[in-house]
Amino acid sequence: MVRPRPEVLVLDVNETLSDLEPMRDRFEQVGLPRYALDAWFAATLRDGFALTAAGAYPPFRDVAADALRSLLASDGPAGTAVAGAVGQILAGFAELPAHPDVSPGLHRIHAAGIRLITLTNGATAISDRMLDAADVLPLLEHRLSVDVPKKWKPHPTPTGTPPTCAMLTRRRWRWSPSTPRMSTVPVGPD
Repeated sequence: MVRPRPEVLVLDVNETLSDLEPMRDRFEQVGLPRYALDAWFAATLRDGFALTAAGAYPPFRDVAADALRSLLASDGPAGTAVAGAVGQILAGFAELPAHPDVSPGLHRIHAAGIRLITLTNGATAISDRMLDAADVLPLLEHRLSVDVPKKWKPHPTPTGTPPTCAMLTRRRWRWSPSTPRMSTVPVGPD
């Protein structure tokens, strides 16, 4: 089946546009292994999705903090000041850079006449600095957050466009974070 060219590209923010690698330094600074970032972020998303499926809406920061507290309790060094460690790690989201391919890629997509929207499980204000530094903020027609419908992605969330005209884009990893590739999935039913 050949799909029509999308009119709108709805972009995930965390990991798709933002590079989470600098967060590994923050994990190390609080005594956690650098690789713990992967399990923590996966647990945060899993818990947010599960709570949404159960009919609850937890803000991203709350779910991420709870997952960090659990991680610190099981894998952190004894005597870690948990509240300070959680705050130090979560503060890193506001300092994340965009992946190097984000700016040139989004400029090409925008130049091709495809409308760009971001949809994040977190707060839109957290990524403003990153998107501005990548020189893509002016290209974005809308910056949406799950805070408004109070349902985490991938729950069907209205984006203001018919599902047949939009694609949700996220970064997918093959074997390692050094070989990312962009993938698109339809927004709405096939």
